[in-house]
Amino acid sequence: MNVPGVFVVGAHWCEYDDPEREGGLNKKPTHIVGTGPWLLPIIKKCSGLHQHGKPLRGSRAKRAGAYPRDSANNLLPS
Repeated sequence: MNVPGVFVVGAHWCEYDDPEREGGLNKKPTHIVGTGPWLLPIIKKCSGLHQHGKPLRGSRAKRAGAYPRDSANNLLPS
């Protein structure tokens, strides 16, 4: 990560659409390491304009382990 052109950015998954989400929004902070300039504009941080659901525990946490996918079924947020 200490190479020129490599960056680390934080994303909050509560800002992405997720048709399989159960319950309230969860912030689910995640660090992403990348080199592509196209990545930065699609990264979202919590706007604070919504309430977060209960902390992820047990089976809800297991189901939330999968990251949201866009309509083309790619791992990129929609």
